[in-house]
Amino acid sequence: MTNRPKTRAAKLIKAGDWVEFGNLAWLAGEPWQEDGTVFIPFGYTVEEFRPNERLTMHYDD
Repeated sequence: MTNRPKTRAAKLIKAGDWVEFGNLAWLAGEPWQEDGTVFIPFGYTVEEFRPNERLTMHYDD
């Protein structure tokens, strides 16, 4: 079994990662960075994060 972190910094999120918000898990699109902000598309919306902000990861076992 691989070592899977419970959280990950926003700057390390990749397209295809599942991220939890409350009781929902969202599939991340291709993130990009501008002016020290990380933008990550989730479905029809784009969310802004600080590069070192921790996001809760979701794994389907």
